[in-house]
Amino acid sequence: MEPFAPYQMELVKIADRLASQGGDQSEAAYLRRFRTIYRHLAASVSSVGIETGMAAFGMGPGFPQPNATDVMAKTAEELDDLG
Repeated sequence: MEPFAPYQMELVKIADRLASQGGDQSEAAYLRRFRTIYRHLAASVSSVGIETGMAAFGMGPGFPQPNATDVMAKTAEELDDLG
């Protein structure tokens, strides 16, 4: 079984491309940008799943679903901090 779904590999490619465009080219800066960008992209995909009811978090009955707006706001703040 593949460890990543096809969309996750695409998110990695997008995050790599965007993280490589930063001004500070040090490895630490690249990794920080990559992590932040990837988290935002993944949160975007998850938020769509939450909002459409298609999310599969493996949580049993009685566990509340994450709030998509909160998830996106948190990662948006992280993106703003990169600038």
